[in-house]
Amino acid sequence: MSENKYSFGSQSIMKAIEPEQKATFKFLDQPKLVETEWGEKYSVSILLLSHPLYPSISSEEGTKMIWQSNAKVMRDIMALLEEGNKEFLKDYSDLEWELSNVEGNYWLNA
Repeated sequence: MSENKYSFGSQSIMKAIEPEQKATFKFLDQPKLVETEWGEKYSVSILLLSHPLYPSISSEEGTKMIWQSNAKVMRDIMALLEEGNKEFLKDYSDLEWELSNVEGNYWLNA
């Protein structure tokens, strides 16, 4: 992915995945709590590599997006990040993650 000298605008917010669907991505930064029109959510920059609602994404280059969620999976991530576990911090940044929706519940695997 090429880096630009200047870049203006705002990143797209990733659309939710439907039950029995999966998306893959890499984390680009750590989540922060933000106020949205639907209440407080965690917001994190990601490099989206695959998503059923974005069929034109290149799985090699991906596209930068924001994932906003108040799901339990995000609260679990925050707890591990705040704990400061060095192995998890490295894996969080380095690994490719798969987000799935199983019967309305989000699961995240690396």
